[in-house]
Amino acid sequence: MWPFGKVACQACGQAAPKGEMKLSPQERGFGVCRNCLEAWEETARRCVRCQDDVKPSQQIAFFQQPRGFGHFDCGGTPISR
Repeated sequence: MWPFGKVACQACGQAAPKGEMKLSPQERGFGVCRNCLEAWEETARRCVRCQDDVKPSQQIAFFQQPRGFGHFDCGGTPISR
């Protein structure tokens, strides 16, 4: 079966329907699954680059190196809310 309408999660690698993903407004086909984002929000909610807390009002981004979430201002790919 072809994975039409699915996007691979950048954090865990699992393919999921677009409706279950938080997609990037800048890069087509780039997104993270809600499970990975919710796990990050529940555990630490810290930026992998600067190690500061990410406030709920701040824009979230995903980083390829080191792999994880953080502030958009630290240079990652933005993730929609």
